Amino acid sequence: MANKNELTFTGKITHIEDVKKGESAKGAWASLKFQVTENKDEYPQVGNFSYFKNGENVKYADDFAKMYPVGTEVVVTFNLATSEWQGKFFADVRAWKVEKVTAEETQSQEIPVEYPEEDINPESIPF
Repeated sequence: MANKNELTFTGKITHIEDVKKGESAKGAWASLKFQVTENKDEYPQVGNFSYFKNGENVKYADDFAKMYPVGTEVVVTFNLATSEWQGKFFADVRAWKVEKVTAEETQSQEIPVEYPEEDINPESIPF
């Protein structure tokens, strides 16, 4: 069963910023921001995501642009995060999983659902 609060966004990567790196008391870290645009002809939504890795997982941030170059269709699983500093609130959209969309998934999304006419009751339509 999927987590009710699991948020996903599907589209093509349209921008990747350079990796930022640093060192903290807990060790090395790396982060980047990337943008994904929906595959819609009219009014596509754009998601701006942050991607943070630390310790031995820094390599995933370093290799992000190689693994998911601009133009790659992906499904991003993310969390919404808010933090407070000196009475001001800051929001972040944190990607924690990025997966390439396979050709099979793309094809299955393009198949329209058809309903037989006998299943539609005109009296049950609310308008």
